[in-house]
Amino acid sequence: MPAYTPLQIKSKTAMARKVVKHHFGKSLEKIEFKPAGKTNFVFDVATKEGNFIVRIANSRAKLNDFMKEQWATQKALSVGVPVPEILEVGHDLISLPYMLQQKNTRTGSHQSSGQTEDLAKAWQIYPPDPLSTNNWFWKSI
Repeated sequence: MPAYTPLQIKSKTAMARKVVKHHFGKSLEKIEFKPAGKTNFVFDVATKEGNFIVRIANSRAKLNDFMKEQWATQKALSVGVPVPEILEVGHDLISLPYMLQQKNTRTGSHQSSGQTEDLAKAWQIYPPDPLSTNNWFWKSI
């Protein structure tokens, strides 16, 4: 995990607030920086509408990755795989690409949560490429 400075965290928190305000208005109840993100600034957000995740990229080049992830998520949802819905991907509200998505509230092991069947469905629509070193879809699950 990268070590972020307090100034970087403060700046990205302000950006995340802007994304949430744009999407939900003034319903923000809580925003918390999650330092576990390896390539993005990640924020756990609570609003009156529910719990969400805001991811803010470290560079403008990440927009295409966010768009690919949104595409894969839509494909997974279309065949019944319960993945968190991506509500918005963009770069026009703030100076960096961002993603707003529902927070995954599933817990438990693969067996008890039904995730094994979910992964089987996802495998059918987006099989991992054994020659690729960038299987981002499968690394994210």
